[in-house]
Amino acid sequence: MLKEAKCTGCGANIQVDPTQDAANCEYCGAAFVVEKAINNYSIANAQISAQTVNVNIGTSDFVIEGGVLKKYIGNDTDIVIPDIVKEIGIQAFENTYVEKITIPSGIFVNRGAFFYADKLKEVIACSSVIFHKVTYGNNVFDGVFPLNKDFAIFTFSPDCKLKAGNEEETLNNDNLWKLFKYEHWGNSNDELIWYRESKAELSPIFVNSFEQHLKEFNVDINSIKVKRCFCYIATAVYGSYDAPQVVVLRQFRDEILIKSAAGRLFIKTYYLLSQPIARKMAKTHRFNAIVRRILDKIVKHLSKQGGK
Repeated sequence: MLKEAKCTGCGANIQVDPTQDAANCEYCGAAFVVEKAINNYSIANAQISAQTVNVNIGTSDFVIEGGVLKKYIGNDTDIVIPDIVKEIGIQAFENTYVEKITIPSGIFVNRGAFFYADKLKEVIACSSVIFHKVTYGNNVFDGVFPLNKDFAIFTFSPDCKLKAGNEEETLNNDNLWKLFKYEHWGNSNDELIWYRESKAELSPIFVNSFEQHLKEFNVDINSIKVKRCFCYIATAVYGSYDAPQVVVLRQFRDEILIKSAAGRLFIKTYYLLSQPIARKMAKTHRFNAIVRRILDKIVKHLSKQGGK
């Protein structure tokens, strides 16, 4: 008995003999693996939304669940997302070797899709690709921007969209920054000063897009006078941004933490938690003393490591 299938080449709906290992498409003539074509049809018709299917295309492996790309498990550096994919899930390319990704027409790119894709250098989005416009949480390129300086090319079709809920807007050079950082990012003095001080070390495409963001909000980073104070907790403990212990911790951040994905995640988490903790420390001497003892040990260890 013949079974319904979808050609892995042209995407045409066809019928195949499930007892055969391979066949040729009657429309495009391409050879395909029968089992893959049957799976292809099932995914496209949402009949196996809870089942994981490994789709092997050339040397590239894509783990797909109900049309959602959950994980790329291959070793290629230049990949094209399979046409059967309808959505790219969160962290689909975490800890991979992928440097270039081409996204076919009509795919939805979820928030955090490229999270921890540390080697990513280029993304090409074809016609009608829709990107999740973040109002909170991880953005599409979270973990890639702004610290991956190697990322320099983002090409997108004029009809690509940004979408949040039922609201859509056309993606363009003026709102490109919304893919790279939280929508509220850059509205605080500390973040703006960080941007000003780090600009030379950031990816050029991030710099260009973020400058558009600053123009939209009429922000002049050179007018910000407040001293940057990244080490909120350490500064609260030692009483000065320029205290020797704070300098040691800043060096550890700039020379060690910022160079790894895990380190950058720690820095981001620190940003979120450190200010309220520092405010609490200002009111509680006992808590301040406990934190100081912990930081003293860390500073002592880092100082020994630096002296080796």
